[in-house]
Amino acid sequence: MTIELSDPVAFSLGGLEVMWYGVFFAVGLFAGAQCLSRLGPRRDLNQDKLANMVLVLAVSAIAGARTLYVITHWPDFSGDLVSIFNLRSGGLVFYGGLIGGTLGAIWWIRRHHLPFWHVADVCAVAIPLGHAFGRLGCLLNGCCHGRSGEWGLLYPVRSSAYYVALWTGKLEDFSNSVPVFPSQALMAASNLVLFGILLALFIRR
Repeated sequence: MTIELSDPVAFSLGGLEVMWYGVFFAVGLFAGAQCLSRLGPRRDLNQDKLANMVLVLAVSAIAGARTLYVITHWPDFSGDLVSIFNLRSGGLVFYGGLIGGTLGAIWWIRRHHLPFWHVADVCAVAIPLGHAFGRLGCLLNGCCHGRSGEWGLLYPVRSSAYYVALWTGKLEDFSNSVPVFPSQALMAASNLVLFGILLALFIRR
C-alpha cells in the first residue's frame, strides 16, 4: 500500500515558494515558545528574556543548520560562494540546527545571567514539542525518511526522497519515485509522547 504525497511547497508569496518544512518549523518554534512562557514562571524565569532567547535560538539554529549543510556539500558551493546564502533553494541539516540553537541559547543565558539549570529544565519540556512539528515538516518535505519498500509514502518527482532513490539506483522509472517508510511520523509521535512524560514530571516537581 502506498500513499502519494503532493508538492512540498505549501504556498507562494510574490514568487517566493514557502515550503511545508518552513511552515512547520515556524509552528514548532511558536509551540515551543508558548510552552516556555507557560512553564517559565514556575522556575521564576523572566518571560521577556525567555522570549528573546527563542529568537536568538531560532536565528542561530538556522545558521547552524545551513553551515553544516554547506560543510557536508562543499563541492556544490565552492564555485559559487554567494549561493551559500540562498536559503530559497533549501539545504538545512537538523543536527547543525541543534548545535547552533544550543550554542545560541547558552550564549543568551550567560549574557543575561539566567539560572542555567532552571532554563534547561523548561527547555527540556519545550524542545520535544517543537521537534514533533519539525518532523511533520520533514514528513511533508520528503527528507529524513526510512528505507524504501513495497509500501509507504510516495513522494513527487524532484523531492528529497526522489533524489535519494535516484542516487542509490533504486529508481526503475525516472518519472516516479519509490515508496519509503514514514519514519518521520514515528519520530513526531515519539516526541509528543516524550513531551507528555516530561511535562507531567515537570508539573509534579
